[in-house]
Amino acid sequence: MIEMDNFELNVKIELIYEDDETTEGIIHDFLDDKLYVAFIADDKKFKLLYIDEVVTGVVFKGIYGYSFEATITNRIIGDYPIYELSNLCNFIRVQRRDDVRVDCVDTLEYSISPSLLNLSIPELEKKIVGNNKYFKPGIVLDLSGGGIKFSCEKSLNKDQLILFKLMIDKENMLLKGKALHKSINMSSNDTMYTYGVQFIDITELQRERIIKYLFVLMRKNKQNKR
Repeated sequence: MIEMDNFELNVKIELIYEDDETTEGIIHDFLDDKLYVAFIADDKKFKLLYIDEVVTGVVFKGIYGYSFEATITNRIIGDYPIYELSNLCNFIRVQRRDDVRVDCVDTLEYSISPSLLNLSIPELEKKIVGNNKYFKPGIVLDLSGGGIKFSCEKSLNKDQLILFKLMIDKENMLLKGKALHKSINMSSNDTMYTYGVQFIDITELQRERIIKYLFVLMRKNKQNKR
């Protein structure tokens, strides 16, 4: 379990609640194993939470990110709403450069077009908005802040550079990667190829977005097992 002194005042925290929706607040205080989170009521992401509601908190501190479960035990009304979080448990910590990998099954799009791979991400975002002609379909098998395992119908070479279009928290993200591992799955109907890919040129902001998304997936997987 992570000690309470790992929390820092005025650091941003995200709370994930029912239906995997999120709201952002600021760590206001921590006292007697209780965490107090302040919100700006007119913030577009503000969500009214209820007493006894169980939420997942996501915080980043330095090179670490971690999530935990907690229960809303009080709502303090003032100039801005403050929620009291109690029963903090089930801490999961990841180092941003040594990322946890989460199993998931989802669709993606990928491209090995040299004309795309030679462009920067900002250039790509302008070039391919709403245009799928450069991409082929694939399936995500697992994901981390540092890489992805996916399968597709095309045989690629080891060290192949690949451009991915992933849906992360309901928004498209463009990422480049290099294929490090390859396996073949054959059946009477078709042949599928599976690749282990390491992301390259990924920014810390992109990595942070992926890790936060993975915490949502872990929360969902845990709820499905109950």
